Amino acid sequence: MHSAIHQRIAATWRLESAQVVAAVMRRVRDLGVAEDIAQDALVAALEHWPKDGIPDKPGAWLMRTALNRALDHLRQRATREGHEAD
Repeated sequence: MHSAIHQRIAATWRLESAQVVAAVMRRVRDLGVAEDIAQDALVAALEHWPKDGIPDKPGAWLMRTALNRALDHLRQRATREGHEAD
């Protein structure tokens, strides 16, 4: 069963990864960081989907997860920069 889920995750990733990276890139303005965040979303799918089931819209799930992580990254960066300014 996990094999079928992993195949679905891989297929979704192949279809959606470029769009996910591009959307995150528009927010964080750093390609390396955007790729890392997108990969984090992929890891989250690998962790959650086998136990929770594949979402109805897996591409949208990956996108939302990545954008949420991008927002977290921006907040952490703003906090770090705020502390460095003190």
